[in-house]
Amino acid sequence: MVLLLLNDFNAILSPNEKIEGRPIVFELLTVSKTLDSRVRNLLREGGQTKQVLAHRIGKVQVALDRKYSRFLLELELELRVEYEKTLDDEESLWRQKSGVEWIQQGDRNTKYFHTKILRRRKFNKIFALKVDGEWCFDDGVLQREMILFSKTLYSLNDQRHVLFPLHGLFPRIDSVGL
Repeated sequence: MVLLLLNDFNAILSPNEKIEGRPIVFELLTVSKTLDSRVRNLLREGGQTKQVLAHRIGKVQVALDRKYSRFLLELELELRVEYEKTLDDEESLWRQKSGVEWIQQGDRNTKYFHTKILRRRKFNKIFALKVDGEWCFDDGVLQREMILFSKTLYSLNDQRHVLFPLHGLFPRIDSVGL
């Protein structure tokens, strides 16, 4: 009853709260617009980062073709790891952005991810290996070398994984010491 007697019962509220009595909705809309613009910027920056990394990887590979260098191999590995992280970040952003649509449409909207998988397969393909000091491009030889490598990698005859002798390095624990 008291509210009916007063002229402006919203006077105690802030000006934002007077707008249809729902300030949180307008704040959420503002936040949503801000986040959308940030996501667009991140995607744009991610695309530029991707292009720069791909270009640098290409340059390193050209340099490696000219002359072998351990530094260049390590640099290529670092760039590839960074490139994969960039791709994963981009994929995560796309998943977050289209999550609502996926819930509504199911798995019908997968063109982007199919394209991404095909691109990764092409990028991760091994075109050549160094066999006995010479580069080999023959698919049959590459396949044999990969099978041989896998067999020796997981065999029990591998002498690289020798157990370290730990006997005598640490004091014995007996019932008196507990």
